Amino acid sequence: MAKFVARFAAIFLALLVAAAHPAAHAGPHEHGVASLELSVDGSTLLVRFSSPLDNLLGWERAPRNEQEQRQYAALRAELAQPAVILSIPEVAACRLESATVSDPHLKSSSDPHKDLEAEWNFRCGAAASLRTITINGFDRFKRLRRVDAFYALPGKSGKSRLTGRQRELKLP
Repeated sequence: MAKFVARFAAIFLALLVAAAHPAAHAGPHEHGVASLELSVDGSTLLVRFSSPLDNLLGWERAPRNEQEQRQYAALRAELAQPAVILSIPEVAACRLESATVSDPHLKSSSDPHKDLEAEWNFRCGAAASLRTITINGFDRFKRLRRVDAFYALPGKSGKSRLTGRQRELKLP
């Protein structure tokens, strides 16, 4: 029951961030730009990353051949590991509990623009000591130019624009 309450609280905080910053979800699909939503509740850290597939693969359409299918499957498997996108300082003692990576091609939509979402749920031994998160994705994904980050911490929320030159999300 406690795990359910913690998960619900983390999701609720993430929804509050999205409501406070509607651009996180309602913004236009923009190549080169991704969003990162982060919420902390007690020892739970929930991180959601959303990006146009073009930033990650160089194309958004459904894979056309076996090689593209392998690339797409490899990307989704790679994003199950959050270190591809971000680094959490060891001092926070966070351990990945679950990861979910969407498959935008399973959704029936005529929209040619496809966004991939990854969600990582962590249990942290010292979540209160979390002061920074570093975005690593700029090195791996050359088409990624900017990450719009939104965060909700106990009693605090905010946003930051991160780039290859400014990769560190500073938390209050």
